Amino acid sequence: MGRAKKSAGQAVVEALKAEEVDTVFGLAGSHIHAICDALIDAPEIRYLICKHENNAALMADMYGRLTGGPGVCLVTAGPGATNSMTGVAQAYAAASPVIHISGTVARQAKKGVFHGLDSADFLHRAFGDVTKWSVRVDEAEDIPRIIAEAFSIATSGRPGPVHIDLPDDLLQEPPAEVWGYAKRSTAANALDEGIVDRLAEMLLNAERPMICAGVGVRGSGAETELIALAELLGAAVTCPRNGLGVVPAHHALSVGSLDTFPHNPLPFQLLQKADAFLVVGMRAGTAAAEILDQHAPAAYAYLTPAGEEDLSDQATISASVDNKALLSTLADRLSENKGTPSTWAVQQIMESKELLRTGLDQQVEEWRGQRPLHFGLALKELVSLLDDDALVVGDIGNHGVWASWFFDLHGRQTFVGPGKWGAMGFAVPGSIAAKLAYPDRQVVGITGDGAFLMSCGDFGTALEAGTNVVIVILNDSRYGMIHALQSQDYGRTIGTELRSPDFVKFAESFGAVGIRVEQASELKAALNRALESDAPVIVDVICGYDFPHPAPAEWLKGRQA
Repeated sequence: MGRAKKSAGQAVVEALKAEEVDTVFGLAGSHIHAICDALIDAPEIRYLICKHENNAALMADMYGRLTGGPGVCLVTAGPGATNSMTGVAQAYAAASPVIHISGTVARQAKKGVFHGLDSADFLHRAFGDVTKWSVRVDEAEDIPRIIAEAFSIATSGRPGPVHIDLPDDLLQEPPAEVWGYAKRSTAANALDEGIVDRLAEMLLNAERPMICAGVGVRGSGAETELIALAELLGAAVTCPRNGLGVVPAHHALSVGSLDTFPHNPLPFQLLQKADAFLVVGMRAGTAAAEILDQHAPAAYAYLTPAGEEDLSDQATISASVDNKALLSTLADRLSENKGTPSTWAVQQIMESKELLRTGLDQQVEEWRGQRPLHFGLALKELVSLLDDDALVVGDIGNHGVWASWFFDLHGRQTFVGPGKWGAMGFAVPGSIAAKLAYPDRQVVGITGDGAFLMSCGDFGTALEAGTNVVIVILNDSRYGMIHALQSQDYGRTIGTELRSPDFVKFAESFGAVGIRVEQASELKAALNRALESDAPVIVDVICGYDFPHPAPAEWLKGRQA
């Protein structure tokens, strides 16, 4: 590995090429022109220009979640970087590997310079709490080393975003001698055999085992190992809300989220009866962890992702582990000694899911003749038309509540929502990134009119990227969730009504397809047309805003563990 004369911008792009980055999401700006110029000479890297930096960060978040390799976001200094902070924070909450690169003011900048505030290191400090590592580059020769470390940190342990600050004056310096790029492997944590022994003993002695799989399982690519262990044990599997999808919703052992909205009683009915409980891939000290501590049986193991310092002080077995290695080793150990898998939960899961499906359908069908439409009628039709391997991207709002329930109970598709951070407007950028990651799969974003308007500027980016995504807007002319909660808690509302454009004309103004749906009989033809389109599509479904939320407690009434 020798040294060569390169500009700072060239050193950054050479590092991305060495890491086999194929897409950079961002928005050009004066403080990063040197990097943008170097990207012109790297045709193997697509620089997808977004219309708002937060959408770029959300695209990087989704790309990282789906591919396992870091999504890369490149934005300019000042408001360019701070605009993207919401998406970076969501990536942190979702354990999504992201490399966030921003320009920043000169190293010795005075107060009040362009895109600056009172301190030159503002962005470096501001991103410290929403990333695994925030670093400011002070010398061009450090660029290869820092970027290599950033990729390693972003993908190790519990994955997450890393922020890299590149000062404007550094990027403007003439080419200097810079070392060649050397990729840094992700360090693997050695398994503690004593922990494996204790876990194996706990699970071998259990007649009614249960597992909670956190987002760290997905982040480490350990879904297959987790499912194999659950099947070996016959263990019911729940998850926190941001872990949905670790085990497919239609799997016979999947019982859904323990903190979904509205509350799903099924995971807790099973947990009351479980005699051993394994939590894996979840950080300790979270709100979801507190819920588990309150309901866990005496035989309780809590495994946080490698690199996490906080351990559970409630569990009988607590450790920080490499999720993938631990689950694989544990399954091998148990397969040598374990007899027939337990069947304690299978019958109840099957019967309870059927009750939940029936209750969901009945609650929705009561409103079939109503206009404007019930969200659920559109979702019920959509689920039945999608390919099994379709990618469905959710959003925040009442529509998101119904979408998560429908895809949890009826869908075989992969459903990805914003997660607990809840960045509203996720469906549009998330769908574009999903289609870039998997161009041969159907991709559908489900959003509301309020959420869509937060990110609608990048609908045009879907055309520029050549992605024939389908965006279904469940349009209730409201910030529906806020309207419902204000009505429930105070009996009146403020700031919840919306005046939206004609979304059909909006789509057509970009050269895309717009379809308006006003009654249930139009849904099937409209959705089929959308799914068959070679261009991006908006399906504007005119919906009501005052339907009651799903009622899973009622659907399972009388069904006890």
